[in-house]
Amino acid sequence: MPATTAAIINLDTVPRMYFWTINNNTLNRTTVPADTVMDGFTVYNPVYKHSIANSYMGNLGLPNQSMIYFDRPIEDRFMFLDVYRDYAIFPEKNTFINTRFPYTNFGYTSGGGSNRSEESLTIYHAQNITPDLNFAVSAKHLYGRGLYDKQSTRHLALNVLVSYIKPKYNFYLQGGRNKFENFENGGVQYDSVVTKPVSNAREETFPVNLTASTSLLKHNYLNFKHRYQMGFYKEAKVADSTIKRFIPVTSIVHSMDLSSYSKAFNESAINQTYFPTNYISKEKTADWAEQSTVSNRVAMYLSEGLNKYTPFGVGVFIEHEYQKFGNTPWSYIADTTWALTNAQFLANNVNRTMDSAKYAFAHNNYSSYATNNVKWGGELFSRNGKYFQFESQASIYILGYKAGDYNLSGSTQFVLPLRDSVIIKAGASFTRETPDYFMNHYYSNHFWWNNGFDATLRNRLWGTLNIPAWRLLFDLKTEVASHLLYFGNDQLPSQNGSEVAILNAGIFKQLAFGMFRWNNEIVYQTTSNSSVVPLPDFSAFSDFYIQGTYSKVLKFQFGITCRYNTAYYAPGYSPATGRFYNQNEIKTGNYPLLGGYANFHLKRMRFFIQNINSGEGLVGRNYFLVPHYPLNPRFTKIGISWNFYD
Repeated sequence: MPATTAAIINLDTVPRMYFWTINNNTLNRTTVPADTVMDGFTVYNPVYKHSIANSYMGNLGLPNQSMIYFDRPIEDRFMFLDVYRDYAIFPEKNTFINTRFPYTNFGYTSGGGSNRSEESLTIYHAQNITPDLNFAVSAKHLYGRGLYDKQSTRHLALNVLVSYIKPKYNFYLQGGRNKFENFENGGVQYDSVVTKPVSNAREETFPVNLTASTSLLKHNYLNFKHRYQMGFYKEAKVADSTIKRFIPVTSIVHSMDLSSYSKAFNESAINQTYFPTNYISKEKTADWAEQSTVSNRVAMYLSEGLNKYTPFGVGVFIEHEYQKFGNTPWSYIADTTWALTNAQFLANNVNRTMDSAKYAFAHNNYSSYATNNVKWGGELFSRNGKYFQFESQASIYILGYKAGDYNLSGSTQFVLPLRDSVIIKAGASFTRETPDYFMNHYYSNHFWWNNGFDATLRNRLWGTLNIPAWRLLFDLKTEVASHLLYFGNDQLPSQNGSEVAILNAGIFKQLAFGMFRWNNEIVYQTTSNSSVVPLPDFSAFSDFYIQGTYSKVLKFQFGITCRYNTAYYAPGYSPATGRFYNQNEIKTGNYPLLGGYANFHLKRMRFFIQNINSGEGLVGRNYFLVPHYPLNPRFTKIGISWNFYD
């Protein structure tokens, strides 16, 4: 039952607890089930919750990029945050709750041995202050000591949510922080220490490229959305009683978002073989980049289906976005009282050998830029139809750094009422995207660029065929893009002048035979220019398990999993920029990543034990997904999720 009616009907008819997500434009709600299912619970690593195949560097919390092209986000946020996106909490992805009693969830995973273990801890608590006002707080902590030297990670994500739901007025307030701290070891010096190990060699003794490098990324946000609805009350039958349900006609929505981002890369000593170029210092590095965004959006919507003359919903909006960018490397100065100008610095200090007895490091702002972007647009949608739904949006930036950028997108859904329902979805989008500011301008110790890249144009089409009764889903996606941006073999930004076409075809199928289940997902990809968009031809995930119930209360699953992708020139990773870059020297893949697990569900508690990389040594030792960054060898992982409520 919609939460908007809860305040005007008998509380006994309201569910004791329910969850929902919101459309971030209209603030309309969609009810979602509580996360209590067993299937997929053993997928503890956030990077595999969003994509079946990933360029992943091995330790929990390390940077990641999906191998599936269409699983990669193209949102405009902060360029350096992309590699941590799967670990972060973002306001637009949150689930809200209304509960008549305090609700708490505790989650914990651990594995890898006491000295080099990786752990994650999540805590979520929610309770209603009044029937209409809910408060929730969540915390997520990841800590990976790392099986290899100088590989440890520590991530902290905090999030506070407040929701207020009334028939005419509701608001959502969200605030939080994502913080990512990593040692950067640059990968192992020789892949052979993994593929052809010396007897009794321990992973922590393998030589790595960097031993004094760290990265730090922070993201703070405050998000406030509220909506006022004008309409009328209408009587409706619920069970054996009559209630008054509010019917909105016109809605006014205001959204405000404040975000700040920063990225730091520090070295107390520099490996000049690994980093041959040093624009500021050959002894120390202290790079810094930051971005802040303040946006306000005002929209007005007319509800759909009020009468035969208004079968569709329609909305218009205008949005103002203020952005400020800063890029601040530390510069060399002769002493603590006299600083070089930018011109003097560039002329005198490129690759300069400095006497450590005569220099100091000082904060010198080399790049700062601010812009005001203004966007306006509209929406047309029909989301309440039983057999047919659609939505479309058009927007264009008319002022600012992004002036001329546009988005035309739409999607539709058909439900064919056959004996076994068939759901067909299709969509298209046409966009123009101005390059991220830092793709054009960036200054650091090892990398320095000033570019004038053109806007990227993307034309994307997609479709899915879903037959739930057959547990079968097909999807097909294609994109033709021009002026694509990427990091090349020199680890610097580059832009492709011609068009690149990408095709993606996927299939998901579950086979069921009594107690036996076999889930399979296969994705085929092809690209017209693999030097710009390198992709594996095939990626697959397979999960075979037996499920049942013991003594009517303990549900169980015993299974084996396999992840696999064909060999290809996988992107390398640059610790200094925190970006993946294209390379054509080393192929990774063609290694089946096997695992086995036991998964249980007892009343309010779920718990599992599983073995990771079970095929180590049996199917080879070439377990690299990113060049020079091996996955963890075989180890055991345990996890638990426990709900508390009364």
